[in-house]
Amino acid sequence: MKYLFNILAVSALFGALFFTSCSDDDSDNDCFVDNLLIVPTDTTDYALSNSVTIDFDVTNTSSRDFDPASNLGYINYTMIVTTTDGTSYETSDLFPILSLSAGATTTTFISGDYGAGKTFASYTYSLECRF
Repeated sequence: MKYLFNILAVSALFGALFFTSCSDDDSDNDCFVDNLLIVPTDTTDYALSNSVTIDFDVTNTSSRDFDPASNLGYINYTMIVTTTDGTSYETSDLFPILSLSAGATTTTFISGDYGAGKTFASYTYSLECRF
């Protein structure tokens, strides 16, 4: 009987630790990019310099401020620019938002380059966390 009591006590302790360590709201180890609503607002082709810039409105949908210095990690972007002849050019860099209050919206941009003598056709981008 004492053995059964010990097993139940240890099981209850582990269960309590497990459930108190989980959170439905923005765990510190989450990729914060999942808490950003990113809406492209403008595309500008700078043909003379063979680059394209994409403007975004970015809203922090989290209940926490985005602050990479608080161990939330930075966000990198990868942009692939495709030219009319089907050639793709990849650019990767830091997504230029260094902090954003909970619920706030800001504007930012990313840019990518393409080859000389080429004509811009389209772009795609992706974001990922860098811890």
